[in-house]
Amino acid sequence: MTRQNSSRSRSPGKTTRGCRSRRDDLLRAAAGGAKTTTFPAALGVPALLAPIGELSILESIGLAPSSASGSGGSSAIDGNVDANGNGKNETYVEVSPHEATVTASVLNVRSGPSMSSKIIDTVTKGAVVRVMGAIEGGAWSFVDHGGKTGFLATKYLA
Repeated sequence: MTRQNSSRSRSPGKTTRGCRSRRDDLLRAAAGGAKTTTFPAALGVPALLAPIGELSILESIGLAPSSASGSGGSSAIDGNVDANGNGKNETYVEVSPHEATVTASVLNVRSGPSMSSKIIDTVTKGAVVRVMGAIEGGAWSFVDHGGKTGFLATKYLA
């Protein structure tokens, strides 16, 4: 008598609708169930999702704020960083944590994503900074260096 395997074969990496639904429900609960640009920091989700990114996952489960409406107009995305120190998150940073090395001889760390923003620190060539994300199409990186956070021009990071 030949024994038949009654389990269905699935391709690796593919999920069934039921599994996907449970996964999405878990992710929605972890995000707090409301529109957001990041998962709660204490969960350490960015490291688990790399290289996909939090915003991509939140978009796929319907919790990311929309960056453009279907009619071609834009809708505001909630800020997730208080760059100007006024106690209100006004700057949106596309979260993509990684380390980067400074390539300029001296690079100013600024309080905001602009050449006219206040210089709050400097870093030198070869310094390693923790990039938490980017804004303005990647032109500026939001970084942490030695416990200080600020913005660096991304073109001087490798």
